[in-house]
Order: sequence, then C-alpha cells, then structure tokens
Amino acid sequence: MMNIETFKKILDKVALEHPGTTVAIYNWTDQFLHPQIVDFIKVIHVHGLKSLLSSNLNFIPADLKGLAESNSGGITISLSGFTQKVYGIAHKGGDIEIVKENMRKLSAALKEANSSTCVNVYYHKYKHNLDEIKLMEEFAKSLGFGFGADWAYFMPIEGVKKYIDGNLPEADVKFIETNLALNIKKAMEAAKEFKNEPCLFPSTLLTIDWRGQVQLCCGVYDSNRFSIGSYLDTPSKIIEERLGHHPFCRECVKNGLHTYISWHGNKKIRPVYEKIVEKEIKNKRGK
Repeated sequence: MMNIETFKKILDKVALEHPGTTVAIYNWTDQFLHPQIVDFIKVIHVHGLKSLLSSNLNFIPADLKGLAESNSGGITISLSGFTQKVYGIAHKGGDIEIVKENMRKLSAALKEANSSTCVNVYYHKYKHNLDEIKLMEEFAKSLGFGFGADWAYFMPIEGVKKYIDGNLPEADVKFIETNLALNIKKAMEAAKEFKNEPCLFPSTLLTIDWRGQVQLCCGVYDSNRFSIGSYLDTPSKIIEERLGHHPFCRECVKNGLHTYISWHGNKKIRPVYEKIVEKEIKNKRGK
C-alpha cells in the first residue's frame, strides 16, 4: 500500500513533466480500499492534476462526505449483473446487494455535497448476464448515474498469451469458454490483420505501481517480470527507452495482443469483434 508521502513525491515529478495530466489511481486495484483515499485525491488536485476513480464498489470510503466534496473528475462503477446469482459468476466473492446499497449512499452523498463528480456504471457483458442489463441501467439512472455496457474480455495480456499457448489453469479456461462472448481464439485470429497497428499504451499511459515502480503497461500484471524501474530514481528518458524496447512488447505486437486489449477504442477492429460476438450469442441461444 503506497504511503501518501511517496505519492506526493511522485506527483511532484508528474506535475513537472506532464502538467495538467490525468491521474487514474485504480490500475489492478480498488482505490477505495486505501484508508487515505480522500487525501490522495486532494493531493492530485493540489498539484493541478485531474483525478479518475474506478471501483467495483463492494467497499466505499468511511469518509464518504469527504469523497463527495473532493470533486473527483469521474468515478466508474464496474459490475456484471443485477441479481447475486448472475453477478457472482464474474465478480466472484462480490455482493451485488452491497454494491447497490453503496451506489445509493454514493448518490446521496454527491447530491448533498452538490458535487461536480460524474459517476458512470460500466456493465461488463457476458453470455450469461444480458437479460439483466436493462434492470441495472434503470437502477443506475434512477440514482443520477450514467450507464454504459460493453463486452468483457480476458486480462492480463500474459494471461491471454497463456490461454493461446494452452498453459492457462483449467478453471480459467472453463470460465473463458463458458462465459466470454468475445471468443479469444477467433479474436486473436482476427487481430493478426491489425498487428501492424501501433500500440499506444507506452506513449499515452504511464503505469506506476504501489511501490513507485514503473510497469511495462496497464495491460500486464506480473510486476516481477514487467517492472521497468523506479519512477523517482530513473530519468524519464531512460524510462521511455526501456518502455520502447522491452522484449515482451515485440512478442505482444507479433501476436496482435495489443489490438485485443485495446479493441474497445479501435474503430477498425471493433466491427470485426462485434461480428464475432454476434455469432457466439446466436450459437448460445440456438443450443
């Protein structure tokens, strides 16, 4: 867990090198688990930077009033169902009733604080949860939240590579093949056509973990394998060189993995993936 003094030092450098940038404090974690989350948001804003939050909302800060008054640039609530029976499949260990109650509390706190923070509910679509999209959309909008839904896909990148190579644990393979509408093997085959598309992650997103270590990108998880170096102790030019010449990047691009994990925002590949999903859903309903 990062301490706030280290966070301040990191933001000193960020503000100097990338003034006005947005700091998203949720990569591979849920920032609401940190007891000082409100203080962290304040530090971001003091540095003249913007903040973004994202949570499954099974937990909310004790200082909900402080969170509302901090006026974060935006909060995304990620979920995958309206009832526990459906939600619990993808969000294993989570409780949708707790999430919905926390959504109510958050909405009330934001209204009381007259907050400028926009909240959006992001519904992960799987084969098994499509019938509950409308229910969650109506609930979210009743609280004053925005709503969006899109097809779930498997992460991290090294996990996708293991699946393709046949090295993923059996339980993960079963979940993927039972629930994902975006068939990974078909998606990766389609991605080959777009493998020469540039990967934008190294140039648009700088991923720093709780230790202050720069990671290869936001799509990888194994910090022992993909740490680039200390953000505070490594000159930015060296960080850029390491990010641009990592051997896994070549392997990732060679297999089109970079297009797979960024397909939501890729206008070229998205229509191709939507057709894959459409066929998968038709096949499921036809059984």
